[in-house]
Amino acid sequence: STHPDSVDMGFSALIEITDLLGGVHQLHRLTLDRNNLQHFLEQSRALASRIKAWNKSLPEAYTTLPEEDTERVLVQLLYNAAQIKLHSLVSPLVRERDFLLPLD
Repeated sequence: STHPDSVDMGFSALIEITDLLGGVHQLHRLTLDRNNLQHFLEQSRALASRIKAWNKSLPEAYTTLPEEDTERVLVQLLYNAAQIKLHSLVSPLVRERDFLLPLD
């Protein structure tokens, strides 16, 4: 079931965002030099697009922060962690006007 209150929806969302965060972690592990900078930036843009698309695919109940629903809080926490980590990797490398990751 994909109803926002279903256990399956919550676990699915947690697994998917954990996978995306893992992708950011793998990108972070790349040795960065002049030879792979363009590849790194392309991968960063692609990953940012996947994260944004994933977030937009969630039911609205998972895109707002509830006060007492631990599962939904975890989903949003991991989503924000993925965004922060990805942007922290790219921001020191380029000027803002040269490289923009898609944000919400």
